[in-house]
Amino acid sequence: MKNAFFLFFSLLMLSCIGQPENKKTEKDFLKIIKGKWNLSDMKGFSKSDIKDFNNIPFIKIEGNNISGTNGCNRFFSSINSIDKNSITFSPFGETKMMCQEMKIPDAFSLLVSSINTYLIETNTLVFLNKDGDKILTFTKD
Repeated sequence: MKNAFFLFFSLLMLSCIGQPENKKTEKDFLKIIKGKWNLSDMKGFSKSDIKDFNNIPFIKIEGNNISGTNGCNRFFSSINSIDKNSITFSPFGETKMMCQEMKIPDAFSLLVSSINTYLIETNTLVFLNKDGDKILTFTKD
C-alpha cells in the first residue's frame, strides 16, 4: 500500500513539472497598461519639441478602451487584442478641430495608427511599429 501511494505521489509530482505556469490573460495585460500616460518621446521629434508643446498628447486606458488627445483633437478606440508583446486596436475615431500648430498632432495620429507592439519599462509605455522602431513613448501620470 505504501509503495502504491509513493508511486502515485511520484507520478503526480512528475506530471506537474512539465506543465507551464499559468498564462496571463488579456485582462492581466490590460491591468498592466491601465491609466493615464503622457507622451514623452515621439519618432521624428525631439523631447524638447514635445515638452514645449502647449497641449502635450496623452492616452488613457480603461479596460479595453483607449482615449486621449493628440495635442489638438480628442481620439478614442478600443483594444481588440493584447498579449505579452502585441496589441491591436479597432479603427481610431477623432474630432476634427484645427489648431494653430498641427505638426505634432498630425504626426501623433499617423503614428498611433501604426502601433504593432509595446514594451513596459518602469513607468514607461513604449509603442513600436511592425519594424520594431520605437514610435511613441509615454510616462505614467
